[in-house]
Amino acid sequence: MRLDDRERLPRAGRHPRTRDALLADLIRSTPEPSRTLAEQLSGLAVRYPAPEGAHPLVGTRAPGLPLHGGGRVLTALRAGRSVTLDLTGELAPGVDVHRVEVRPDGHVARAA
Repeated sequence: MRLDDRERLPRAGRHPRTRDALLADLIRSTPEPSRTLAEQLSGLAVRYPAPEGAHPLVGTRAPGLPLHGGGRVLTALRAGRSVTLDLTGELAPGVDVHRVEVRPDGHVARAA
């Protein structure tokens, strides 16, 4: 939110509908902050602490990648078990991950 946007916000207790409408307009008009806010409110932004030296993906939410046999990563987790994905040759050149273990809660447990 820019300073000039904050200055347009009504003071607390006065015109709450106007304030709410302005905030809603700001959220709709700025996609990246909207996504960040949605991730924080839904818990998708949760990152678990990773052991020292672990791959940067460890502890983050696994992306909803499509799988060869159909479906997506998070669909494969419905059985309530961890899923190991072999991503060799699947990702863009230069991406330094080939195998990922995703916990049942959708977070990356290991990556190599």
